[in-house]
Amino acid sequence: MRVIFLDIDGVLWTQLPLDAAADTFSADSVDQLNRILRAHPDVRIVISSAWRHMHPLGWLQDHFESQGIDPEKIVGITPYMSDMTSVRGNEITRWLGLHPDVTDFVIVDDDSDMGYLMDRLFQTKFQTGLTAEIADRIIEHFGNSHG
Repeated sequence: MRVIFLDIDGVLWTQLPLDAAADTFSADSVDQLNRILRAHPDVRIVISSAWRHMHPLGWLQDHFESQGIDPEKIVGITPYMSDMTSVRGNEITRWLGLHPDVTDFVIVDDDSDMGYLMDRLFQTKFQTGLTAEIADRIIEHFGNSHG
């Protein structure tokens, strides 16, 4: 299995000013994510966003579907580690340890707390989210790997 560890704020949700009530994703960012998923239909999504603390997996799948993203592509959420090791890279590492069938992965996030996984990070900017340039690089990455 090949996986995208996906943040939401700063990747799909880019609205300024911050408004917790406005949970509509950026149409451009959604288009780019869907372009990646069309180019590599076997790739799955694992939510690594803080949204996973507020919403269960089923809600996230429903919300993604309402935004035009296939909910069946979302196969999990990373665990929350409540101690000092609770940085995104460690949470991703923990999820990978529980899923030895993962053959390749990328991380799409506007933050950089990935530790030794930095070489897997495709970093976005909060204002622009997932752009065509970043999507192209992810498509190329997965094109060079075979799951």
